[in-house]
Amino acid sequence: MLPWKRPAGWWLRNPRYFLFQMREVGGVFAALYALVLLWQLREFSQGELAYATFLAFMGTPGMFVVNAVMFAFVLVHAITWFALIGKAQPVQLTKEPIPWQKAFAGNLVAWVGISVVVLYLIFGGL
Repeated sequence: MLPWKRPAGWWLRNPRYFLFQMREVGGVFAALYALVLLWQLREFSQGELAYATFLAFMGTPGMFVVNAVMFAFVLVHAITWFALIGKAQPVQLTKEPIPWQKAFAGNLVAWVGISVVVLYLIFGGL
């Protein structure tokens, strides 16, 4: 007798499974985005012409779509990961653990705050 196999598309039937799969795929897109950033640094180090060529390529409509898709998946990955942290590893500062919603909100506030500081330093800061 053959072992039981899940039917094709089993993860599409339950929203939690679907979100889990999207989070996992988001990790792959995060890695791809990191490779794009490393490629950008390499082209920047090669000189003005190489970097201008890279920017021209990244400015094409096709690459805009690719970057938008990668960004969407990375955003889903980050938000669902922050929501998961408070559930998988409850934060306990008092006798009772902090509700996962508060841990999630704290993570998002920290993420936005750090992002604002980084953007300030890159575009208008010190």
